[in-house]
Amino acid sequence: MCGIAGFIDLTASTSNDELKTEAKAMGNSLIRRGPDQEGVWCDQVSGVALAHRRLSILDLTESGAQPMISRHARYVISFNGEIYNYQALRTQLIAQGYYFKGTSDTEVLLGCIETHGVENTLTRLEGVFAFAVFDREEKKLVIARDRLGEKPLSYCFHGRYFWFASEVRAFKKSAVWKKYFGRINESIFPHYLSFGNIPAPYTIYQNVYKLPPGSYLEIRLDQSAHSDAVRYYRVIDSIQSGSRSPSLLNDDEATSKLEELLSGVVQRQMTMDVPYGAFLSGGIDSSTVVAMMKKNSSVPIRTFSIGFEEEGYNEANHARLVARHLQTSHTEHIVTAKQAMEVVPSLPEIYDEPFADSSQIPTFLLAQLTRKQVTVALSGDGGDELFGGYNRYLYGPGLWKRSSQYPLWMRAIPGKALLGLQPNVVRCALRILSLLYPRLQSVPLLDEKIRKLGMGLLAKSEDELYYLLQSSLLKGNFPVHRELPLIDDPVSRQQYLDLSSYLPDDILVKIDRATMAASLESRIPFLSQPIVEFAWTLPLNQKIRDGKGKWILRQLLYRHVPKELVDRPKAGFAVPLHAWLGGALQDWAHGLLQESKFEWVPKIWEEHLSGKRNHAPLLWNVLMLQGWLRNEAKEP
Repeated sequence: MCGIAGFIDLTASTSNDELKTEAKAMGNSLIRRGPDQEGVWCDQVSGVALAHRRLSILDLTESGAQPMISRHARYVISFNGEIYNYQALRTQLIAQGYYFKGTSDTEVLLGCIETHGVENTLTRLEGVFAFAVFDREEKKLVIARDRLGEKPLSYCFHGRYFWFASEVRAFKKSAVWKKYFGRINESIFPHYLSFGNIPAPYTIYQNVYKLPPGSYLEIRLDQSAHSDAVRYYRVIDSIQSGSRSPSLLNDDEATSKLEELLSGVVQRQMTMDVPYGAFLSGGIDSSTVVAMMKKNSSVPIRTFSIGFEEEGYNEANHARLVARHLQTSHTEHIVTAKQAMEVVPSLPEIYDEPFADSSQIPTFLLAQLTRKQVTVALSGDGGDELFGGYNRYLYGPGLWKRSSQYPLWMRAIPGKALLGLQPNVVRCALRILSLLYPRLQSVPLLDEKIRKLGMGLLAKSEDELYYLLQSSLLKGNFPVHRELPLIDDPVSRQQYLDLSSYLPDDILVKIDRATMAASLESRIPFLSQPIVEFAWTLPLNQKIRDGKGKWILRQLLYRHVPKELVDRPKAGFAVPLHAWLGGALQDWAHGLLQESKFEWVPKIWEEHLSGKRNHAPLLWNVLMLQGWLRNEAKEP
């Protein structure tokens, strides 16, 4: 991918040299997003400066360089992303008399904007993107973000100035920005401590915002105030479209249709001028993507996986078996606690804002491993949200249906009892019970599931149950903002919430920052619009059946991989956080926690070290915040 940045002086009183210097500094702060080339475009008359850092994927020549000016010189763009249907769009434009100098998707995007305008172009795009395009004729800048928020984009407006960038770190390079901003947005801390992320439209700074997914924002140079962001796409649009035109396909037909769509999406996402591969965990999602890649390739696909030394956290052996069956060129690495510890101090810098999904560690290490051989990697993210893969879809509605029959005070008794169980007692009990029930040995993270059950029993509503199952805190900070349309089916409602919040605020932030820190582009076939639209036409029983999620994905994968290689309990990309905080990371954690201003931190740290409670998720949230604050204090 790439990094984009820029700003506007609405009074046009900044000299061309100053515009260029500021824009270049902002762009160079994003060098990991685009190590191959830098570019700056300035217009002193308009007071506009655009910067770009390029990671070359398509058209590696100078004709693909940015910022890029359109054929008729009306538009100038700084673009981060990939337009997967650019070849079809290019063919359409050529038929209309448009001609191209190069072969990049950026030039096609500019051609669409020049032909159809920004808003109409956005509805035509299949891809991931964040871009800023300046209309020299109408004197306006438009910034836009892809439908589901795969590519990040933040902005800030103050009086005569407007800034935008892929990451907020770029704003710090603007001398003007420092005069007005940089104050921490402490009002977001309760949400962050609960969920470990900062949701759009908020950022860690006051008056600095993320552009929401599926939105664009227009800034006119002749106006003293900018308009609000306009949503050109919402997840609810796909849900409503699917409900109006539900699939009538039987199981086999639906599976074949999904294979046809996914194979086509993967084929388009394999179009590039650099080496590529795929992340492979050996689970349903990543294995399906790799199977579709093999279907569309005449040479072995390069695949990559990592695991951990600790028992119960190593899926590398599963990935190895799938790779062997699909005949991929496979690379794996087993991560030690020492290697993880070496990465942890750099996490606040990698993730730009406080971010505390602990799977950020293996994601970054996997990205580093992968970048040694390829420039682009396809991943299986998005399959859980679209096809009902999370365990909470399976157990949450049933738990609420049964527990809601009893008053809260009655449910609170067993709930608090489960939460009060000491981790060492739980582990001892599980060892004993596994002698009587051997299947317990194969259930991943069972102690964490017991904790979530206890939290779930304390829910006051079905929506609160959804948030409690993800939260590190018991007290309700749920949430700072959410759109809650009427969706009767509880699983569909949870899927909606995940696609509109958990996915863009957590999963996509995690993979974007981790891969970009390694200068690796990630592509996510499941989040392509044809797959999203199709998934919402399917009835629930083609997603969840016989107590298992992702039913239709499993049927598709079983056509390419033996069932016994991939059919196992879902574990996720978990890390042995509890063991690390009490071991290799203890000294580092202790030093950071001493800096915390939250008065309850010493108590939970003591309880965690003594084994009375497993506070690892909450402690990790605090540690990532404190690490970020420490880095921020070092900024000049």
